[in-house]
Amino acid sequence: MEDLAPGTVLDGRFVVRRRLGAGGFGTVYLADQRVFDVTLRQVALKLFHRGLVTEANAREQLNDAVVLMRLQEEEDHPEASRHLITVLDAGFLREPEPRAFVAMEHAAGYRLAGGGTARTLRDLVDAFRPVPVELALRWITQVLRAVAWMHALDPPVLHCDLKADNVLPDGPDALKVADFGLAQLAFGAVGLWGGAGALTCQSPETLAGVEPTPASDVYSLGLLLHEVLAGRHPFHEVDLAATAAGDDEAGRRRRHVEARRTGPARLTEADNPDLVDHPLLGEVIAKCLRFRATERYGNAAVLLDEIGAYTSGGELTVSLPGVRVPEGATELRRLLAEAEAFRRRGRPAEARERAGAALARFPGEAAPHASLARLSLTPADWPAALRLCAAGLALPDLSPADAAELLDLSAEAYETGGQPSLAARMRERAAAARKGRRR
Repeated sequence: MEDLAPGTVLDGRFVVRRRLGAGGFGTVYLADQRVFDVTLRQVALKLFHRGLVTEANAREQLNDAVVLMRLQEEEDHPEASRHLITVLDAGFLREPEPRAFVAMEHAAGYRLAGGGTARTLRDLVDAFRPVPVELALRWITQVLRAVAWMHALDPPVLHCDLKADNVLPDGPDALKVADFGLAQLAFGAVGLWGGAGALTCQSPETLAGVEPTPASDVYSLGLLLHEVLAGRHPFHEVDLAATAAGDDEAGRRRRHVEARRTGPARLTEADNPDLVDHPLLGEVIAKCLRFRATERYGNAAVLLDEIGAYTSGGELTVSLPGVRVPEGATELRRLLAEAEAFRRRGRPAEARERAGAALARFPGEAAPHASLARLSLTPADWPAALRLCAAGLALPDLSPADAAELLDLSAEAYETGGQPSLAARMRERAAAARKGRRR
């Protein structure tokens, strides 16, 4: 079937706006969901290929989407729901021609500092490569919260197709797990395991046709974390070799199983310079990617706890020179840590984007003003640094330490702009602020 034109009406229930993407399952459109000619919301509408889901097997094939809809309605999971794409509807449409569908919430994407929009986690990895450890673990933690909830259900729900293309940005600081077309209920009576997602994201046992367990999703999560940190999939060369050899589907599958038996090379600072300070992360990933399922983390909740213990143990504390972050401001500290990591790596555009995100979310704090001002201390941008410092100095209840820091940054800005007398005056005011005097 050819792509549907904008304005196409499907059963009087959906109006197509534009094509979002396509894959082996079919095509996804941005569409208006309507009831009695009243638009309820915009949705991501997945239309399946006619040969893949038919009227005869639609109930069976879409059962998992229906189960997830029921679980998302019935279960109390406020934290997980922030990171799960909500399944809104599923069924069979008859006009303009019979097609099975799943309607899901539409993720807005992420506007990149250099222009364009990141629609998937893969887009974010490409834009931020190499991704700082702090940011990589923030991303994977959001994915883990969603999958951990699925694994904690009774019986557990497995995703079975976790990959960077199925994790969608929804604004500046939120990721959502999507594409539950292959989700399975483990150990339950919802049919037998009969397939898998993309070969590159599968565990050894699913590649071998064995019924998956939560540890199978853990393997995929390990592949995902490896890809985020390295900027490439650990088995990206396997498909290249299979194509060069002319392998059929069975041959590709065997080649992937053998690659997993050997295991990927350990990540090093050559893959991501940030890893020189985080050697233990390699051990976490290696445990996710053990060939035997019983040797991995048992489910996503266990892996989430491991990542949480790692991040809270001090290993991810990034020095923030000249920036005082209030106690308990965890999110602000993370954003500024990411900005500082990019600055140290000589990537000013990404650093400013992160500091700008911090300022947008915490405009009443001095720390993001100081961070962004520091990043603006260049011959071209020093006036912007002055404006940021002035805005910070105008904040109510500013502490003497924060005032002094902003005044020192003002002095540096004047020095950068070739105005030493004004710089000296700012230094005097900074010294007075440190003593608690009027600034």
